[in-house]
Amino acid sequence: MQTSRVTALLCSISVASACGSGSSGADVGGAPDSGSSAADVWDAAADAWDDAQAPDTAFEDAALADAGFGDADPDDQGLVDGGPIDAGHRGIGPAGGTVQGPGGAQIVVPAGALSDYVEISVATASATNPSFPPPGIDAAGLLYEVLPHGTTFALPVTLRLPYEPARVSAGATLHLYRAQPGGTFSEIASATIAGDLLEASVSSFSYYGPGTTPPPGLAFSELTRQCARESLGGNVWCWGGMGVIAMGSGLAEPPPLDTMFREPTRLPPRSLTNVVSGPGWVCGLDVLNVWCIGDAQLTRIMPPPGSPPAREWVQKALPAGVVLTELTAGGRSVCGLGAANSPDTTAVGKIFCWGDNTVGELGRDVYSNAWEVLPVDSPHRYAAIGAAGSFTCGARVGTGEVDCWGGNIYGGVAPYSLGSFDMTATPMPRGITVDPRPGALVGAGGNACGLGVDGTATCWGDNFEGQMGNGTTSPYGHNYRVPSEVPGIKFKSIWPGPTMCGIALDDRTYCWGHATEGSLGNGHDDAGGPPANATKQTTPTLVSVPLGVIFESMAITDNGRCAKSTTNEVYCWGTNRFFDLGIGSDNPPMSNLPVPIKSRNLLRMMP
Repeated sequence: MQTSRVTALLCSISVASACGSGSSGADVGGAPDSGSSAADVWDAAADAWDDAQAPDTAFEDAALADAGFGDADPDDQGLVDGGPIDAGHRGIGPAGGTVQGPGGAQIVVPAGALSDYVEISVATASATNPSFPPPGIDAAGLLYEVLPHGTTFALPVTLRLPYEPARVSAGATLHLYRAQPGGTFSEIASATIAGDLLEASVSSFSYYGPGTTPPPGLAFSELTRQCARESLGGNVWCWGGMGVIAMGSGLAEPPPLDTMFREPTRLPPRSLTNVVSGPGWVCGLDVLNVWCIGDAQLTRIMPPPGSPPAREWVQKALPAGVVLTELTAGGRSVCGLGAANSPDTTAVGKIFCWGDNTVGELGRDVYSNAWEVLPVDSPHRYAAIGAAGSFTCGARVGTGEVDCWGGNIYGGVAPYSLGSFDMTATPMPRGITVDPRPGALVGAGGNACGLGVDGTATCWGDNFEGQMGNGTTSPYGHNYRVPSEVPGIKFKSIWPGPTMCGIALDDRTYCWGHATEGSLGNGHDDAGGPPANATKQTTPTLVSVPLGVIFESMAITDNGRCAKSTTNEVYCWGTNRFFDLGIGSDNPPMSNLPVPIKSRNLLRMMP
């Protein structure tokens, strides 16, 4: 190589007779004899060059540039486009050139962009220096560092960097971001997509990385168990154990891990205005109809034993002239109120139910066709309904007087005058009144609660975990048959369950009852905080709601506690063993603080 560089030098300083013509007479390092041959001239020139240089010193590109010889023989200098000195870096001069980097990264410098030679490199960089991606951006590939930082060009330089298409979720927008060494990011608005590369024109070098602006998070207007209804479109999304709708694992609680929805997953499209759910099924209303999906017993009338769950929405037949509103759900039963727009005016305010009727929770004879939508056997009209696991209650129109029917194992239907394991399909007054409005009467598990006009919450039923919120537990018989006020707090809404929760009139959120694995959402793993010293919280305790967030509705189940904010975002807390947090992973195994569900992938649909 040294010989070729000497040749380039000699030709550049016009040893004319020695370069190409074969004539003699050049005076290089001492004149040769007049009869010297061309070979003698070359030998003399080489000797002169060797004498002037230190032994084994390579001819530097910079020396050529300083001498004006940079373009004499680019091939000998290792500067041919596409032939970098080493992978990822090379010297580029006024003639321009291309630097190839890892993963298909590429820098193209046009002729005239530089006035001198610069060694340019492109390589992957640590994602923490600067931190990548910036807040609010999802990484769509690796961060690259292009050196030397701050190099400026007379003409735009083309930068091509790879991205990973698999990391660009549906609805996301792909961008190229530039970062200063200190960590300040800016978007390169001119970037375009060329196959698996992002291409942009830049005028200086720094850090660059591909990222996406996520699509707007899903906005939900209604929660039910671990499902939520979209604010726009009315579609239903479910997570955690509600995957049994698709996977057909039966009624196992909790269902097997392979039936889980690891993150919010959209059920088949269906625009609904009100939804309720139970283990492995969802039912909802549109303007005139009832639709159900999942558990065959709820979606169809008397299906054959062992029938698989419905994987598409099935329209539930209603009595002639009946339109329903305000659905409520027990474990495997559904009820709705006759709507004001029912063609049959006698149906308005009546309660219609279907599903499991083992203990009379449908308010009719246990031997009736349980899977047919039929009215509760009551002379009254109702303004609100609430269903627990084995009993159902209604608040009468006008007075708000509460009637209940079904199983009495938790004292849900009647006081001690009705035996613990007795049941009745006949609505029985509970001796309390509630605000006669939708949502003022609710039930879940072994509990029911009603709200007075002034916000007083009255609850009854299971008290094994301290669900009454009055400082007591009932470990022997674990029920509270006489309705009891939750002292000290006035509520605008309340949700029973193993862990009871409510939103107070001042918008603060409280939980009490079952208190392990972060179920209270107050930053502690149990009632007393670390170290563990209590599993039951017998009085309401504040939930640590994220700063600036206000909860307005909730859903409580054995395996999850979730709340919807006033801006229609959903947060969950507690155990995550069965993907209950809806974040796409079962790690961490629990959260003692509310965390937002993952709701960005708009194409995550039921398999």
